Amino acid sequence: MKTTPWRRAGVVQSVTALVLCCLVVAPALVLLGHQLATLRDNAKTTGDKALIELYTLRAATGHQLLGPYSRFVFHHPGPLLFYCLAPFYVALGQSHAAQCTGALVLNLGSLVGIALVLRRLGGADRWPWSLAALGLYVLWLQPAFLVSVWNPDIAILPLGLALVAFAAVAAGWTAWLPAAVVSASFAVQSHIQCVGPVACAAALAVVVGAIRRRWRMETGSPNLSNVSRHVAIAAFLMTVVWLPTLIEEVHGRPGNMTLILRYLAEGRTWRPLGPTLLALATQACGILAAPFGLGSRVEPSPGLVQVLGVAAVGLLVLLVLVAVRGWRRRDGFALASCVGCVCLLLTALAEALATPGILHAYLVRWVSVVGLFSLIAVAVALPRPRAASAWVATWQLWVCALLIVATTVLGLRSVIRFPVAGEPMWTARLDRLSDATVRALGVRGVRHPHVKIFGNHTWEPAAGVVLQCTKAGRTPTVDDWWLFMFGEPCRLREADDGTVLVADRTAAAKLAGMRGVEPVVTAGDYTVFLSSVDRPLAGELSLGDLESDIYVRTGFSGAESEPSGGFRWSRGPESLIVLPATPGLPHCLQVFACPIAVPGKRQELTVEVNGQNIATVAMEPAWAPYAFAVPAGLVRARNLVVFRYSLVRSPYELTGANDKRQLAVRFRTVSFSHAVLP
Repeated sequence: MKTTPWRRAGVVQSVTALVLCCLVVAPALVLLGHQLATLRDNAKTTGDKALIELYTLRAATGHQLLGPYSRFVFHHPGPLLFYCLAPFYVALGQSHAAQCTGALVLNLGSLVGIALVLRRLGGADRWPWSLAALGLYVLWLQPAFLVSVWNPDIAILPLGLALVAFAAVAAGWTAWLPAAVVSASFAVQSHIQCVGPVACAAALAVVVGAIRRRWRMETGSPNLSNVSRHVAIAAFLMTVVWLPTLIEEVHGRPGNMTLILRYLAEGRTWRPLGPTLLALATQACGILAAPFGLGSRVEPSPGLVQVLGVAAVGLLVLLVLVAVRGWRRRDGFALASCVGCVCLLLTALAEALATPGILHAYLVRWVSVVGLFSLIAVAVALPRPRAASAWVATWQLWVCALLIVATTVLGLRSVIRFPVAGEPMWTARLDRLSDATVRALGVRGVRHPHVKIFGNHTWEPAAGVVLQCTKAGRTPTVDDWWLFMFGEPCRLREADDGTVLVADRTAAAKLAGMRGVEPVVTAGDYTVFLSSVDRPLAGELSLGDLESDIYVRTGFSGAESEPSGGFRWSRGPESLIVLPATPGLPHCLQVFACPIAVPGKRQELTVEVNGQNIATVAMEPAWAPYAFAVPAGLVRARNLVVFRYSLVRSPYELTGANDKRQLAVRFRTVSFSHAVLP
């Protein structure tokens, strides 16, 4: 049988595609091997990644119903991220490197899925362009991205898989519907900004699918048996992955989804259009700067941002032109892919304009996936060669091969230079902070430490301390205004037996001279202290001073001052404070306080000591002293005192002031001293 030019071209295409796949997989395999080799290092982490590890630790025991925390003071919709990382975390030694390995496997699986769907959508002759673009995209992401467990990072590639899987469903391959549902659920539960693109892709899939079904019904009865099976499987998987979210919504007070809906319902002003468009353009076309050494972790210069903005305008024009050409030539792939990318870009613009505060890059980084698919849509819609020049059909494959060779070389160079397990600047510091803290707690026999955080950014090292204390079996608690980060398991439920103070330089200078405060370790800008609040108070404790932070637990705001003296507002329906005393002796608890003014109503204060109600008093509408007798049988070395309030209001409710804290009583002083009871 004589070999035709097109047959020879087909052989070359197949061989070249195989070479391309090997080149794409090579840096990924090296990265995976290097990551597995770091498991023995047991590197520590901090900040958001420490909290994600803490949540994964809880998911490994089946006790995590919330997603990652959000800076908008709610949690992302679901915990699927933690349950996907938990098997790797448990099997590979419960370390940050084990989590990074899980993130790498998830990202590589998403890349493989994207490549397979693009192969199905575009065909063999268009696939090399898709592989080349994917290789360039991975180069732009950088290895740090592929091993990152931070939820804005790890949600990006699963989101890309969801978008192309929905496109495959729209094209008639409904077998991809379960993959689309699972990957979309993962992305949405991990980062709420993915809701817009997922909803847009799903809506486009439904519309295009309905149009295709109508066309098929006009030409003959379609076979819907496979479609029904795929829909049933997708519905089952969707129910399973969203079940924890539904359980939390039912049992939460209020549920997390309710908090998200309240946040979305709040009125807000739109962001300025110009800076928002530049931010989106930087993400959508940043991939074009990858060959010049600019990755997603590098902040581009203002000049480069403008260049990327121009490139984004050009890309949008190309999408429109290719869509028009696809309509004229009845090229359904070009038409649908370009229209879909334009719709996703418009969705990104709407989301970004509605985002309050600073438009951080991670809030719109998912747009980079749309930029990738836009480049692919334009590239694969290029005119095909004519039959007279069959060998020309292979030129694009060799061009793509050269692109991926360059990507592979640069990617391997980045892998070799990049310490995959973690963050070099933080590792040694956290080793000293968290390890020294755990050792100090062990020496003092502290089993339930309460972690106090001093400073705006001190929560980052404190997250590492809380994580390592939890892994060491020393269950920590935090103040209630940090619970949206650390989770409900860190809520104080009984008197702690030690206090850990994590402070920045400013707070550390003030804490160092206080009675009963002992420095444990200093690393960089942060110092960890242990406080011994087991000695009886010497006189009154002023709640307007920094020293009172050692004793207050939950239900209190920060210290404030006024001309007549310092004070501290209660926050919420109850407040907890730990007061040391000599056990076995009767004591008198005294407070100097003033209730919030609510017209026509009077505040009632209920006092509980170590789980026993002591008294309930009606408070005067001004500053006044209140004394409560505590029998000797209730007094311990460390006494958990709870104040409960009958009226809780916010200044916003009462006067319209810009203060939505739920307040009840101002406390100026507290004392707990031995007294002979009548």
